[in-house]
Amino acid sequence: MNEQVVLITGAKGGLGRSVTTAFLSSGAFVAGSSRSIAQTDFPHPDFLAIPADLLDPSQAAHLAETVLARYGRIDALVHLAGGFTGGALHETTDAVWDEMMNANLRAAFHTFRAVIPR
Repeated sequence: MNEQVVLITGAKGGLGRSVTTAFLSSGAFVAGSSRSIAQTDFPHPDFLAIPADLLDPSQAAHLAETVLARYGRIDALVHLAGGFTGGALHETTDAVWDEMMNANLRAAFHTFRAVIPR
């Protein structure tokens, strides 16, 4: 991955931390995004923190534009943003279902729509 530009959403989460660290260790330039990510979360010279709420399509577009402005390209997108609210299906409310669909599908849709054309 030497000098490849990798955009990782959900970079601050449990899986995201491990994946981000692995890409940085392999020599990639990593742009990491989470709602509350900061540059200090990954103190590495090849890491760029870009906070974004991917439920907002304008923030997903800003994420892609920021990576392109910095690196000129996006070689790979690793979409790890999302979540799960556990519980039995028959006890799941519509509000919880909507929250999971937004976190896992709508955020992915906004991100892919912003990144793929580039």
